[in-house]
Formats: sequence, C-alpha cells, structure tokens
Amino acid sequence: MIYNSDCVEWMQTQASDSIDYIITSPPYNKGIAYNSYNDRRTDYLDWMQSVFEQCCRILKPTGHLFLNCAGSPTEPFLAYELAQRVPWRVQNVRMR
Repeated sequence: MIYNSDCVEWMQTQASDSIDYIITSPPYNKGIAYNSYNDRRTDYLDWMQSVFEQCCRILKPTGHLFLNCAGSPTEPFLAYELAQRVPWRVQNVRMR
C-alpha cells in the first residue's frame, strides 16, 4: 500500500512491531531552497533521526529497514552520518 501523508505523522499512528519492511530513499533537498523551504544540515539530520526512530519503533523485531542514501561531492559522508543516528543492527550480522 502507498499512503500519501507526512511519514512521521503516519508512523506515529502505527502500532509498534507491526511492519515487516521499510524501504526509504531520504529526500535530496538538503541545502536546496524550494520556495520558502530550505533545509539546514542540522535540521535535516535531526529530522531524519526522528524518521528513523519511528521506523525502528514500528518495525517487527525480524523487520528490515533498507536505506538508500548516497553522499555527494560536497557531502561525501552524509549517508554514514545518517546511519549513525539510527538505532538499528546491521542486517547481515549473524546472531549467536
């Protein structure tokens, strides 16, 4: 299903541990002015952290979060900075 709504607001309405998969490709508008909207780096990272906190809350313990995010020539480590803000476990780690 596809829902057309604010992602954080929608996730807040969902039960914890209820989603199997989340596939996300964060917005690429950081630092680009759209009308009166202009992301600052800290605002963007803080907002993405709130998104990922909700993602991890609604994912089942066996769920997976797929993050599609790449750096850019001016922000080569942005994807790593985003990943550091997510309370997750790496998908391909074998648990004993």
